[in-house]
Amino acid sequence: MSKDVEKNSNTKIIIASGVLFGAGALAAATVIGLKSVASHMFKIAVVNDRESSKKKNEEHIDVNEALEGYKDEIEASREWKRSQPFETVYIRSFDKLRLAAEFLPAQGAKGTIIMVHGYRSSAERDFACIMRDYYERGYNLLLVHQRAHGLSEGKYITYGVKESRDVTDWARWVEGHLGENMDIFLDGVSMGATTVLMASGLHLPSNVRGIIADCGFTSAREIFKHVMKTKYHAPGFPVIGIADRISRKKAGFSFKECDTRKALARSRVPVLFVHGTSDEFVPVNMTIENYEACNAAKEILLIEEAGHALSYFVDKEEYLRALDEFFKKYGKC
Repeated sequence: MSKDVEKNSNTKIIIASGVLFGAGALAAATVIGLKSVASHMFKIAVVNDRESSKKKNEEHIDVNEALEGYKDEIEASREWKRSQPFETVYIRSFDKLRLAAEFLPAQGAKGTIIMVHGYRSSAERDFACIMRDYYERGYNLLLVHQRAHGLSEGKYITYGVKESRDVTDWARWVEGHLGENMDIFLDGVSMGATTVLMASGLHLPSNVRGIIADCGFTSAREIFKHVMKTKYHAPGFPVIGIADRISRKKAGFSFKECDTRKALARSRVPVLFVHGTSDEFVPVNMTIENYEACNAAKEILLIEEAGHALSYFVDKEEYLRALDEFFKKYGKC
């Protein structure tokens, strides 16, 4: 009987040890799996694959059904842009990257519009049509190639954290070349909108009269959570936190640094917020939050039934009316 008990006891001990080992192995496998997923997220979200982005820009109209109805208008505007004598100009960023932009002066210009494109995009794509409207209204055009995009150097996309400082430098470039009395307006779309909103909390030149922010998000962490939920049906925790640690180590920035609301709380530059109410990529509530956080003079334009970055196309008349009023109200020239 004692042998049976001993046998049973030994069996229990062996089983218990097996359970503990299995749980430890599972935990280790889970940690490894999470790190792998986070590394993949970092690569997809932060490291820019230039060839993939270039192909995306070239094929954008063909693959984006939402733009199909505006294809002729976009192509005509692109042809107009390519027929203009744009000059490629360069600056050196605070962290020694060579940054590029395309500049087109307007005769008798009353100001300059600095246009900042979105994630893995280009100014030619995101401002395809409206740049012509700006030019015909008498504004110089500066089409920024964000760091890690186009002709600009860089490997990492930092969601406005470092790009906002680049925009400030571009504004200083315009001031240095055209004078401190020349109006400057910053215009950003999507991540570009977040970039110019982040710049609003920095030391911009005094002749930056206003900011147009079209469908910008509130923070990197919140847009990551939203995309993971809607596109991948996965929770953000703990993957975003692990990816953040990777980003701090490799790319030199934390996702927590990207928060437009904190910048807008310090801002003194007037802002025109624009967003489509049917935007599924960046929820319209993010622009409403940005609007509420802004301590500067502010306007908001919500375009019914417009998807992501489509407000201009859905209601061009109302979009341009709001812009004209904004320029007239806050411009000095």
